[in-house]
Amino acid sequence: MRRWTALLLPLVLALIPTTVSAAPAATIEVSAVYGTDNGTLNKELVLRASQGGYLTLQNLHVLADHADELADLGLREIRVDHVFDDSFYGVVKGVDKFDFSKLDAVLKPLVDHGIRPWISLSYMPGAFATNGLFSPPKDYAAWGRAVDAMVSHYAAMPGSNYRGWNWEVWNEPDNKGGFWTGTTAQYNQLYAASAQAVRHGDPTAKVGGPGVATPTVGLLGGWLDFIAANPGIPCDFVSWHSYGPNDFNSTQDIRGEISRRGIPAKQLYITEWNSTFAMNNGPGTWPDTHQTASYALQRMYDALGETGLNGVHFFSGLEGWRPSADFNGDLGLLTVDGRRKAVGNAFAMFDALGNTKLSTTISGNSGTATYGLVTADTAAKKTTVLLWNNTLNATTFHPSVSGLPYTSTNFAVTQYAVNAQNSYSDNAAGQKNLRPSAHEPLRPSNRTVVASASNWSSTVTLAPNAVALIELTPSSETPGSKPVPGVQSTIDFARGATVAPSSSYTNAGQGWGPSALVDGRRYSYTGANEGNPTMGWTSAEHPTAAASESVRVDLGATRTFDAVTLWPRSDQFGDGRGFPADFTIEGSNDGANWSQALVTKTGYGAGAPVLGPQTFAAAGSFRYLRVSATKLGLPIPEAAGNAYRFQLAELEVTAPITLS
Repeated sequence: MRRWTALLLPLVLALIPTTVSAAPAATIEVSAVYGTDNGTLNKELVLRASQGGYLTLQNLHVLADHADELADLGLREIRVDHVFDDSFYGVVKGVDKFDFSKLDAVLKPLVDHGIRPWISLSYMPGAFATNGLFSPPKDYAAWGRAVDAMVSHYAAMPGSNYRGWNWEVWNEPDNKGGFWTGTTAQYNQLYAASAQAVRHGDPTAKVGGPGVATPTVGLLGGWLDFIAANPGIPCDFVSWHSYGPNDFNSTQDIRGEISRRGIPAKQLYITEWNSTFAMNNGPGTWPDTHQTASYALQRMYDALGETGLNGVHFFSGLEGWRPSADFNGDLGLLTVDGRRKAVGNAFAMFDALGNTKLSTTISGNSGTATYGLVTADTAAKKTTVLLWNNTLNATTFHPSVSGLPYTSTNFAVTQYAVNAQNSYSDNAAGQKNLRPSAHEPLRPSNRTVVASASNWSSTVTLAPNAVALIELTPSSETPGSKPVPGVQSTIDFARGATVAPSSSYTNAGQGWGPSALVDGRRYSYTGANEGNPTMGWTSAEHPTAAASESVRVDLGATRTFDAVTLWPRSDQFGDGRGFPADFTIEGSNDGANWSQALVTKTGYGAGAPVLGPQTFAAAGSFRYLRVSATKLGLPIPEAAGNAYRFQLAELEVTAPITLS
């Protein structure tokens, strides 16, 4: 993950995705033949992400809780850095003293959801650092033992899913003033200690580096010289980052540098890629829209054709540069609060392709900016066509497939679209209180059943930067147009509501305030790379738990709801500790007369921290909702000592809704 200064702004502005603007092309012909195997589609190569080391990730729940959503996008692997950063996971407690519990809390849910972690061994823990987080260690041997302990810890986990990981030594050590303050020689020494430790901790693991920001000779060349001169030091792969270009031609250059030094062939990985490394491009700019979706698919396709390239990791999985904003022109597949962006749906489309590429002829196009893939899943007799238009002009495609296995059965033609209607446009149109919003999921745009036939063709016009996925599947339905199911969503009536607490500690710079209770941020973030953190609402301090506090929300009108969800404070410093022990949830239509309690709880949490969303069946029709605590929960450690408070990261008042 990059950092930059104002001096780099002209460069950042120059790195927006390159889309081709030309005169409208003739119809692009995409013709394929079912049953003609043109190789296996290597989804494993491109369905990877590199998780940015945002300060929001210091909350140990946020990435883990979104593992299922990231898996739904098809991700096979996520690169995680900051693993030795004290402020993230606190692994190193002293020389040869380790605690992996916080890192486990993040990595194990990924593995449980079928996502393989790729570990970037960074940064320097305070116990070893010579001069801060990005400095060389005081003792390379002690650093090596820490690496060995980490690798061994996971290799010893039950099952096979914790062995054989890729371990990358550091992140962007060539980023001077950024992530490495040492020399190339010191990096080489760090690499040697790390690589030998990885191999000792897990003989099946792969180790490499240097994960450079720029694939130029510099530090990378000095490291390759070191590898060539020391063949006994383990090295399985070479890794680097690629921001800006519309291709992965740097692979050829790296291959040449390896060969020129007489180094045996290595696996090659681009462990971060996107059009730019800027994470604050502004709401509604290209990273928030479908422009990144068409750009990503073009680059993913081009990656498949790069000889010797073993994997590319899109930056980033979950974003979080400015946590107070719904959208900020950040670079993730998911926003900080888990919204699926258009580019996330592009990944889901790629994952939906069959594993067999069909022999396909494409004509009428210029390069891969307007292109497509046709695949088959022969076991399911499914044919899938993926088309993208990464240009600034509307483009017409004429896809056709012959030799289809549908001569004795009707077949359904289901089309999906990624275009100007997406989660960002929904948000801008006022759907921020819907989860998911109308165009956030990958949903069919139309569905038709066709009479049995061996050939199929269609005409598809894609707007600028639009993408289409078309699936052909056997069907027993009668021919004709079929209805498309609506989106099953949940509406949160409390989002943006007026909040009236009995007391409040308000500090925008720290992220505390009544409005933060209904801002859509379900997690507590003590830090932000840009803008203010967002923590939620907290009452005033009390010396004991024997205190009463309440918070009321005005829903603006009488609303019919069926559930109330309270999200506890969830940062590392006060995780689940401000949740009340005894409380009621009540409704009112005038703000003065309150109904019989919808929910009554005593001794909630049984004296333990309350972790994760707490959802209560609370059906009713009211304008006002109040949560009243009559006994507070566990104390929160603060600078002046333990304090008792009523604290919530978010309050939601919800009902199911179907969106057309």
